[in-house]
Amino acid sequence: MFEKSSEELALNKLYILYILNKMQLPLTNGQITNIFIENDLLDYFSLQEYLYQLKEAELVNLTSKNNLDYYSISEKGKIALNYFTNRIDSDKKESLDIFVHKNKENIIRDREVKAEFKKLADGQFDVKLEIIDNNRPYISISLNVPTNKTANIIAENWKNNASNLYSSIIETLIKKP
Repeated sequence: MFEKSSEELALNKLYILYILNKMQLPLTNGQITNIFIENDLLDYFSLQEYLYQLKEAELVNLTSKNNLDYYSISEKGKIALNYFTNRIDSDKKESLDIFVHKNKENIIRDREVKAEFKKLADGQFDVKLEIIDNNRPYISISLNVPTNKTANIIAENWKNNASNLYSSIIETLIKKP
């Protein structure tokens, strides 16, 4: 295994703080991992170790909601980032800024359109579909379906086409018989 210098370790942690600060919203571990893998910044295992260390140092907050853990930069993390931000290469900052600008809306949309399902005791599946607007459900639908495959299809269709499906539901509900 290659040893990393303490400067490189600190810089890698600064990248994490920088992204969390720029996104201005909590991110799941999966979202953070995708950002760092896509930008070829860190390998998965190093990233997980750095996230743990940042959490232990109280530079990031970890909160749980809907069975997901979300990371956000803490006030202490913002202070550290402001103090050391000049150590991040300007080209790297620019590429991270571009990435955030291009992808922030997609991440927000992914958080606003929810499609979850779980197996029930009777073997059926409970599918919950939502569109969240300003932290309030715009529409919330709960369905029981017989198979995992059906639940998967419904969830994927909702994620990929929630806006049109919502419009169709409203049109159907307000149509006079």
